[in-house]
Amino acid sequence: MNQADKLLFQSILNGKEEGLVELYGLHRTEFIKWAWQQFKLDEHDAADVFQDTIISLRSNIVKGKLTELSSTLKTYLFGIGKNMALGRLRQNGKWYKNPELMEVQADKSSIISKIEGNDRTTIVSGLLEDIGEPCLSILRLYYYQNYSMEAIANTLDYKNENVVKSQKLRCLKKLKENMKLVNKEELY
Repeated sequence: MNQADKLLFQSILNGKEEGLVELYGLHRTEFIKWAWQQFKLDEHDAADVFQDTIISLRSNIVKGKLTELSSTLKTYLFGIGKNMALGRLRQNGKWYKNPELMEVQADKSSIISKIEGNDRTTIVSGLLEDIGEPCLSILRLYYYQNYSMEAIANTLDYKNENVVKSQKLRCLKKLKENMKLVNKEELY
């Protein structure tokens, strides 16, 4: 972290609005341009995502989730922004407009359509619903939406990515146990 980032970080940590205002002014225009180029968000949506990103960054600093950076504040900010922009697209039903990313989405859709109707898939879907939250959200974000552990921690408000990893392992264990029960029932 460079000296300017350290000063901004400390200012935000101390609750001074000037740090947030400066961070906001430094990166808003570039963020909106980037959100348009990468995700085809219009200016209004990009500005909303940027605002939410700033709030999330502040929250992570104030709550002690972010105590030091291995990158610049800008890199961290844009990382949060990427996940929020993708979330906005999913929320609005627009998903990806980037042609390369649309191909990935189309591949996933064709795979899903091939297994739809499969009884096994129906059972697994039911088992996923049975394990409940937070497992359902963690597994969906990780396996279906390809979020990193750090992004899941930020999105679901966990202390850090290690807590998410531990929770994910517990969730998978629970899911496997439930699958074993279903397999035993199928034998009888």
